[in-house]
Amino acid sequence: MDLVKITDLTNRLGISSRSLRYYEQAGLIQSVRSDFEKYRYYDAANIERLKQIMVLRKMQIPIKDIIHIYESEDMSIVVETFVNRICAIDEEVDALAKLRSIVNEFLQAMLKNGVTKISALPILYEKMEKRLDNLERRRAMNYEELSTLSDKLAKPVEPSIVHLPSMRVLSSNLKANSHMSDPDGFCRWIQSQGISSGDPGRHEQFEFQTSAGDVIILRVADDCAPRAKQVA
Repeated sequence: MDLVKITDLTNRLGISSRSLRYYEQAGLIQSVRSDFEKYRYYDAANIERLKQIMVLRKMQIPIKDIIHIYESEDMSIVVETFVNRICAIDEEVDALAKLRSIVNEFLQAMLKNGVTKISALPILYEKMEKRLDNLERRRAMNYEELSTLSDKLAKPVEPSIVHLPSMRVLSSNLKANSHMSDPDGFCRWIQSQGISSGDPGRHEQFEFQTSAGDVIILRVADDCAPRAKQVA
């Protein structure tokens, strides 16, 4: 049985090792690794499935739907998935057409009114809405409708699993009472101490909800010695 090493596979297919690990953790593909190897290997069947998954992802088929397809092994599920995707694309096209019209109206109104500061946009929007109503022309979209339109075009968030090494962290949980969290006070304290809040994408700051409320955890250097007693 011919096996392909993960580094060779990523180069061959132009896919990241992170994506491979994610698909494997989702149960879509499997790898093998001997006791004496630090690299994972993939056989022909899993490579073929990976190619199929990559095609589905390029068509923006969600991972949950891809999992459903392979769990059922029924072509009717594939057809249903494609039909649903076509319907979603039709809705996106319609929403984009409406959004294009709104953006064009804003552009023309900005040029006509000589708007030079972004702070004037809400005032300009209200002015356009009132003008169109007074002229009994078509009503401009209000903020609620614009938000609905934006939500239709928003891409669903695809979860990813990231394994992080052990690290030293500061928490917004109060040291005197670990069942209480003070995220606002924590952020102010971090700024006062000159501690960086972390760069985006580097997995240094995390937020989650617990019975204590919103909790912030911030990665710090191993030699960091916070002086504030309320920070654990």
